[in-house]
Amino acid sequence: MAELEAYFASAGSGLIVSNAIWSQVVVVVLLVVRHLLGRLLDRRISDATTRYRGHKVLRLATWAVIAVIVAAIWLDGVAGLATVVAIIAAGLAIALRDPIVDLGGWLYISARHPFKIGDRIAIGYWLPISDIGHRALITIDCSLRQETRCNQP
Repeated sequence: MAELEAYFASAGSGLIVSNAIWSQVVVVVLLVVRHLLGRLLDRRISDATTRYRGHKVLRLATWAVIAVIVAAIWLDGVAGLATVVAIIAAGLAIALRDPIVDLGGWLYISARHPFKIGDRIAIGYWLPISDIGHRALITIDCSLRQETRCNQP
């Protein structure tokens, strides 16, 4: 216990508290900005599909910016940040191969639009698409009905 008290009494603990406060401020401010941009998106875009995609992109971009800014707060300099990001990226590329491939597929679907929400695709059965996420393509399973077999569009 004495070691813990000595640690917090040291000069470095002020830096830790300062970094924690700045991190919280960044998160709160960016989440408020995201909320305001989301409301603006709701007012300006009338198409539900475009508005839905806009909210998904806004949410992903907000958390990416938060991660970069908070990492910059906690790390000393830009060179240290670049080194840490490179090491983490290499480790994640090896460990998370499948989610990275899923993300690549989502980027392809988002950019090329081979199908959209509401279309029907054949995966053993004709299934309607209910959501296109960055990790999965969500369909409504209606395989209990006989007329949904693949030989019928």
